[in-house]
Amino acid sequence: MMMTFQRPLTPSCSHLIRKAVRKQKHLLLEEQTTGMLLVTLVTKHRKQFREDRDCSKRQHLVLGRKVDVQHQHRPRLPIYRPSNRVIATRHKDIWDESLQRLTDKETEKEEEQKRREEYLRENGFVSEEIDDEDIRQFKYRAIQRQIAEKEERRKIQKQQRAEEEKRLEEEKKRKEEMKLERYFERLRLKRENEKQQLKQQREEEERREKAQGILDEIETIAEMRKRETRADKKDDAAKEIIRRKRQRLSVIDEIDESNRERETHQTAAEVNCRVILLTICYRGRYL
Repeated sequence: MMMTFQRPLTPSCSHLIRKAVRKQKHLLLEEQTTGMLLVTLVTKHRKQFREDRDCSKRQHLVLGRKVDVQHQHRPRLPIYRPSNRVIATRHKDIWDESLQRLTDKETEKEEEQKRREEYLRENGFVSEEIDDEDIRQFKYRAIQRQIAEKEERRKIQKQQRAEEEKRLEEEKKRKEEMKLERYFERLRLKRENEKQQLKQQREEEERREKAQGILDEIETIAEMRKRETRADKKDDAAKEIIRRKRQRLSVIDEIDESNRERETHQTAAEVNCRVILLTICYRGRYL
């Protein structure tokens, strides 16, 4: 009976090696040209170590597949049979390595247990003996704590969102109030400007009315003065006419008087000269 494993000597197959040692089986290593170590487990019966003379029936496992070695061009590979001392030394090394690995695993488990116990003690478990119920309680408490923390974070986020919404609402109201204030301020300024313009227009109209009244008064006074001037001129003309009439009458009177004097005691030549002079003077005045 022959069992062949295509596995190197690695820690993963150490349990197979230990099993083979316990059953007092021999280890046969066979080197192939590919550099691969084929581990072959055989029983202790010597008859199973005999090679089969018939090459057509003998098969080797090469690179994970069965290959018939009956062709003459493929040489027959020599089989390496280590001595019992080499096998024992190799078995001892493998056993030591396996034992060291087991010891390392146990040490890692103990360290992990210590770390877990320390972590549990830090989180509220002070009992020296920690069983599965404590672990379940710890997990339950941890889950409850996570749920509480999540709920607290949700509450904080909700509160922050509410505060943010409130702040945004207040900011919006403040902006609206400022907008209304600016609108009413513009409206007030507009009304004040309109009132100022109306006041200025009224003042301008009053000034115009006053100026027009003054101009009317000036025109009235000028017209009155013109009328007075015309009346004065008419009076002067009437007075001049009266004066001229009076002068004419006085001249006529003088002529009459001279005529009377001539008739009485003056000579005719004197009277004529005087009449001529008076006539000349009269004509010179009224020419």
